[in-house]
Formats: sequence, structure tokens, C-alpha cells
Amino acid sequence: MSWEDLHEVVKNWSDLNDERPFIQQQAPFLVDAAEEGLKRKYPDLELATLAILELEHRGSPKAIKSASKIRAMLREKGHQPISWLISARRNLQFLKFEHKPKKSYTNSLYVILRDGFSENNGRYGIYVGETTKTVEERFEQHITGIKAGKGLPKHGIQLLHSLMWPWQKVPRKDSMNLFYESALHKALTLENTSGPKVSGNTQQINDWPDGFQNELISKIAG
Repeated sequence: MSWEDLHEVVKNWSDLNDERPFIQQQAPFLVDAAEEGLKRKYPDLELATLAILELEHRGSPKAIKSASKIRAMLREKGHQPISWLISARRNLQFLKFEHKPKKSYTNSLYVILRDGFSENNGRYGIYVGETTKTVEERFEQHITGIKAGKGLPKHGIQLLHSLMWPWQKVPRKDSMNLFYESALHKALTLENTSGPKVSGNTQQINDWPDGFQNELISKIAG
């Protein structure tokens, strides 16, 4: 089981009721894939974190030892697990994709993991954006300084596929792409005083279309 295989699992992990995407994977495979991911040009902290969570959930001495190996790999890279990854993903349950998918939709939402925040914010933060390019192309632009979000050329780490709701393209007509981007941004800020800090452009909720994301708005209002 290679990094590419498990990376595809994460990219297609759309069931919000499933918090263990690697439940079927054996411990040695998780360790090897995490190691391969951390050696890439953009180290894959997302996969490593999910592997650690899966192994620690199992609780056996072998699994705990394997999780410790991945933690050590992260430390060697100057990183650590993403402490808030699952709690942030849970917030996606308050979002609703309110348009029937169409091949004509051109815009994608994306989430970038970035470094540079204090430990009080869980060290890592996220940048939410939308693009007509592939998310990989837009990520490379941010990293190389082309129309880049603040701090991303220096602190950008990787795309976070597990938070890229709704896992499909969104409509652009009537600025709906910007409203979906804002909804994702707002959802990821819910109940996250210990991280992540969320950056990116947003449209004020008062400007959202009537009836758009009512569940999320109710949650924000408390």
C-alpha cells in the first residue's frame, strides 16, 4: 500500500460520519505510507495525522508503537500531528450543497494547511479559497507568490483534502462560488478557540442569498 493509494483514500473521503478512513489498513502499510508522504516536496502531515489517529484508536502495543514511529518522523521534519483535524472536519456537517452538480461548474473550493501560528492556535492554521484552476495549480501559485494569500509563500504546507467540502465543483453564477467559499470558511471557524486559525476572503453572512446555509447560520447564531 503506497502513499498514492492512501492519498486517494483521503481525497475521496466524503462520508462525514466516517472518522476512520484507514480502518482497513495494516499498521506497517500506514507507517510506510506516512514515511513516504513526509519525504515529498510538500510533506503530507494530513495523511500522517490520520494514520496516527487510526493506530492510536486501535490501542494495541503494536499499533501504539507504529503511531510513535510516525510521531518521531514528524518531529524529525520539524512538524507535529494536526491536533484539530478531525474536530474541524466535524464542522462540515453543518454545510449543505444546495445546487445539483453540473459538468458546467468551473470553480473548486480548496483548503491549505499553513504553519506560523502560536501553540495556542494549535500551531497550524488553514487558508480557504476558491479557484477555476485545479486546486494543485492554485496551491503552487500561493507557494510561489502568485496572487498568494498572506503568509502562504513562507508558511504554506499542503492542500488539506479532508476539509475540501463539498468534494465537487461549485456554481459561479450570481457569485455562488464566493458564498460557498464563505460558508466553508465560517464552518471551519466554529468552536475552534484552540485552532485552527482560518484565513481567506469571505462574504458577510448578511449578504448571502436568502435561505442559503440556514443550518450553519443557526449554528453560528447559537
